[in-house]
Amino acid sequence: MTRNGVTLLVENGGDFCGSADLWFVVDAVSHPQVQAAWNQCNALTVRERATNSLPRLGGKIRLVHICDALFNDRDVLQDYVGLGSGHVEVARQIEILKGMMYHGYAMFEWPKLWLETLPTAANTLPEVATFLRERIDAKQTVLTAYKGDKRAPRLPPMSPASTPSA
Repeated sequence: MTRNGVTLLVENGGDFCGSADLWFVVDAVSHPQVQAAWNQCNALTVRERATNSLPRLGGKIRLVHICDALFNDRDVLQDYVGLGSGHVEVARQIEILKGMMYHGYAMFEWPKLWLETLPTAANTLPEVATFLRERIDAKQTVLTAYKGDKRAPRLPPMSPASTPSA
């Protein structure tokens, strides 16, 4: 760790929007104080969903941007929208992060400074807080590759009357 406790975050975007590119950059530096800032909106410009990117980056993620947007059929971001009403699958992203036991930071991204048509923070933040609190507090679903609950008993216990006699 550095003397000042500074962590350098490398965000996906521009020429390396996908998680494989970001993973390579952070891994090549190979220093614990260089980690990833993940923006799922940027990843969608190369058709990468959170179900691929978040597990790939795993423990290399220190900051996750939370935003939602609409994309056109050429994967170009058209407009930022309220959480849960766009193509980003924010609820699924939070579910995956919970399943990964993510302990980094999450930052709501709302580029009002660059996009004057967006509602003000005063109008947006209460809805964002409610959306995020509901998703974070929701009971975690079991994320498994198996159908059904793998911890459930496979056969019901046998009663003494149905036990075969020797």
